[in-house]
Amino acid sequence: MVKLVILLSAVIAVASILIVYIVLKKKDKNTYSILMTAFSIFAALLFGVYQALPEPTPPSPPPSPPVTTSPPPSAPIPTALTPVSEPQSLYGRALKRSVTEHVYYEDWEKANIITETYYDRKYADGTHKEWYTSAKYDDRNTGYTIGLYFADGLLFFASAYHVGEADAVTFYFWGDKMLACHNLIGGEDSLSYAGSDTYNYMLSAFGNIYEKAQLYAQDAK
Repeated sequence: MVKLVILLSAVIAVASILIVYIVLKKKDKNTYSILMTAFSIFAALLFGVYQALPEPTPPSPPPSPPVTTSPPPSAPIPTALTPVSEPQSLYGRALKRSVTEHVYYEDWEKANIITETYYDRKYADGTHKEWYTSAKYDDRNTGYTIGLYFADGLLFFASAYHVGEADAVTFYFWGDKMLACHNLIGGEDSLSYAGSDTYNYMLSAFGNIYEKAQLYAQDAK
């Protein structure tokens, strides 16, 4: 654009000189020589300026918008689903429905399901049903033996006892969390749920029974 303006200026200058020359009608040699000299100088100056001007920098193209790609799907968060596709126990079926079908159960309903599963774990002759296994370990912190009860491979119930004696405390599990506990040795008539003093005390005394139970789940019989 700058070069075009300079070229137009040169054309206008030359045309102006010719017009002045024609108007004045000075055809003597001196006037002619002066005009030609002035034109040559003017043209040389214009040419020098024209050559000295830098080439105009073309405008930079606008930056391309960043390519956005959808992030890869996050790895699914592990849930306490039954390890078998078709659970056989009442507990396993209810837990699966709560996770995959978002069926909601009140805490008391969960406790009832766990209790029913406990009493349904054996046939009439006393043999274990196929979905039920059990294990135990000695808790050094409390001196109790901890009985572990699994339905479809998942811990649903536990008890703390001394060998040869009745249960002192029972624990109810839903998924990987302790749902409630029952302090039998303390004479409590009902279950203690999360947030209660008894629940917090038992959790502090016995630790995470669910986590400890995973060490025995594979070898449970």
